[in-house]
Amino acid sequence: DFNIRDGKRDSAARAMLGGGVLSRDNLHVGLEATVHKVDLVLNGDGQQEATGVTYVQDGQRRSALLKRTQGEGEGLNIPRAVVLTAGAVMTPYILLRSGIGQQGHLEDMGVHHLVTSPRVGRNLQDHPAVGVSFRLADQIAAEMPSTLELGQQFMAYVQSVQRSRELQQQKGKDKQQQRQQQEQPADGGGSGGGGGGATAPLVDPAEYGVFASPGISTGAFLTSPYSKDGAPDVQLTVFPRMTEPHLAIRRAKAENDTIMSDERTMLVTVALLAPEARHRIFLNATAKSSRPPSPSSSPHAHPASSSSSSSS
Repeated sequence: DFNIRDGKRDSAARAMLGGGVLSRDNLHVGLEATVHKVDLVLNGDGQQEATGVTYVQDGQRRSALLKRTQGEGEGLNIPRAVVLTAGAVMTPYILLRSGIGQQGHLEDMGVHHLVTSPRVGRNLQDHPAVGVSFRLADQIAAEMPSTLELGQQFMAYVQSVQRSRELQQQKGKDKQQQRQQQEQPADGGGSGGGGGGATAPLVDPAEYGVFASPGISTGAFLTSPYSKDGAPDVQLTVFPRMTEPHLAIRRAKAENDTIMSDERTMLVTVALLAPEARHRIFLNATAKSSRPPSPSSSPHAHPASSSSSSSS
C-alpha cells in the first residue's frame, strides 16, 4: 500500500505536480481554497455539462471556468473536464450542493435540482480499526535502533525532499528552455537528441533514510465466527515499531509522555473489513452558505446485495 519512487514516498502531490510541473505557465495551484460546487449548464444535447467550479478563498466566493479547445477535423469546441477528487465524504457532498442527487432531498434543502442521481452520498462504509501498542522486552529492544534516532532521520528526510524539490523545479525550467531553443529555427541539423529511458534519481535514495521506506510489517486476513459467507472479515497487521503517527501522538498524550522517548514499542492493528452498517452523506440547513459546514453522516440500512464501494 505504499508508493515508493526514487527511494521516497510518492504522494499524489508529487506524482501530479513533481518533475517541474509547478513551473508551467498554464498551471495555477490555489491554496487555502474550498470548493463549494461544480458549475453546470445545459448543452445543446439537453445534458448538464460542467463548466467550472465555484470555490471560497480568503472569505470570497470565486469561480474557475474551463477553457474550450478546438477539436480536430470539424473544428468543434470540445470542453475540458472537471475532475472531482475530494474523498469518499466530501465528493458526494460537493455533488449534492451542485444539484446532483435525489431530487426531493435537494429541493428540501433549497438546492436547485439539475441531475437526478439518487445514489449520490449513499452506501458509505466506515471500516473501524483498533491500534494496540506493546512495550518490547529489553532483549528485543536492544536489537532495534533507538527511537532517539528518528528525530535525526526525520530531519534528513525533510532536507532530502526539499533538495529534490528544488532540483526538480530547476530541471523543469531547464527542459522548458531547451524546448524553446529547439522550437527556434536553426541552421543545419535537426533538433537535439534527448532520448527516453529511465533517468537517475536527483537525490541518492539512501539519503532519505528510514522515513522513505514503508518499513517492515506482517499481516493476516482472518475469518471470524461472525462472517456470513466464510470470507475473511478481519485484517490483522503487526508493525515492529509505532509507525502510525496519529496513534503515537494519542498514546503519548494519554500517558503524558513525549513522542520522542527511548521507549520501544510495537504496534498491532485490527480492522473490520466487512461492516454491516451503511451510512449516508446528506445536506443540512447551511448547505448553501459560502463557508461549507462539515458533512453529516447517518446510519442507513442497505440490502446485503448493495455495492460495497465507497460513495463517489
